[in-house]
Parts: sequence; C-alpha cells; structure tokens
Amino acid sequence: MTWTKLSDDFTDDCWTLSDAAFRMHAEALVWSNRKLLDLRIPKDDFVRAVRHPDDVDALDELLRDGLWRDDGDVYVILHQSQYQRTREAVIAQHEANVENGKKGGRPPKPRREQVADLREATKTQSLSKSLGESPTERDRTGQAAVKGSQDETVDESVPEKPWLPKTEAGQSVPKPQRQPEPEASLGGISEDEFRSPRLALCELCGEPLSPGLAVNGYTAHPNCTAVAAR
Repeated sequence: MTWTKLSDDFTDDCWTLSDAAFRMHAEALVWSNRKLLDLRIPKDDFVRAVRHPDDVDALDELLRDGLWRDDGDVYVILHQSQYQRTREAVIAQHEANVENGKKGGRPPKPRREQVADLREATKTQSLSKSLGESPTERDRTGQAAVKGSQDETVDESVPEKPWLPKTEAGQSVPKPQRQPEPEASLGGISEDEFRSPRLALCELCGEPLSPGLAVNGYTAHPNCTAVAAR
C-alpha cells in the first residue's frame, strides 16, 4: 500500500479552485500513487481515476492554473509532485521489506484501519460495559459475601455517625424529609412541543443546519461563511 503526501500549504495553493476541481485534483493524486503511475494519468484510464471525469470545467481549471499539464495521451500532475514517491522507490522499499520479513528482522505491520473495524470496536466496548454493569453477589444486600458462610450472622445494624447532631437523649437527629419540588412551568407549551427538536437555521442563507453543525455551535454553513468572507 502506498501513501499520498500533501504539504500543509496544499489548501492555500488550491484556494481559488472550485470544489469540483479540488476533488478531481486530490482523487488523481491518490489514484496515481495507488497505481504507481508517477503522476501520469492515462486519458483512457481517467474515468476510473476520478469521480466525475466528464467535468470539463474542473479539468480546464487544473490545466489553466498550471497544476496539471496535457501531455498527449496522459495528464501530468505537476502540483505537489515533489512530495510523492516514485514507482521505482516504492517497489524497492517493498522488496526490502519482504526480504527483512523472511529474515525475521521486521515484525509484520498491522493492516490499515477500516471503517468496519471502528464499528466492531464500538460494539465490543458497548458489550463489555453492559456485562460490567450486571449485578453480582456483592450487589445483593442481606447476603454473605462468601458462599459457605451462611451460618455466620451478618450485622446489618446501622453504625453510629458521630458527626451528626445529638438530642438530649443521645439519639441522632433524623434527617429531614426532602420536600417535592414544584413542577416547572412550560409557559403554555405542550410537553411534546417542548421536547421536540427545533431546527437551527443558517444566519446567512436561512437554510436548516445539520444536527452535527448545530450541536457543535455553528450558526452558519461553512460554505456560506467562506463565500461571505471573500
């Protein structure tokens, strides 16, 4: 498996690109490294390299801004090319890893984490938590903690609490009973209406925000904020 390396100013270089051109550029970089193409995407293979190969406007942006170059039968990716490993370097590294593995000098690498692995880990954690919260013999009041000692008398009397105030007879003052709290008023709104989720609206375009944005305190869509800042 290969990796695609991007510098921390990658988004700065692509700031003027449209979303479609940005995606096409990123997809082509990843595809080239995956297939060891040395950043030369064959036009016949372009339909498998990017999600929207027929987007002429996005392709023109990349060629016009100098990020790509049309070289006859292939598109050559120029932007970020200095950070990508060549086909020769990747193959040489793979062969060296295989040889080291045969000698026992390098432990096998763990496989890349997949989305399914994250879901399985979440299920395992939930199951472990459920089993950990199940009642045990220690939770059963009025029983001996160790089996076989049923004849032993268990002292269930309440120990004396010297920090509590005493009456004249030496007895502890009973704890006052908690008064029930009055029910909160909903201001004339029904309980179902009060509990129903309300959609937060973008303060720029007026469209509803997604639950994830609303929970994290966003008041506007990120795209609307970026457009307003230009």
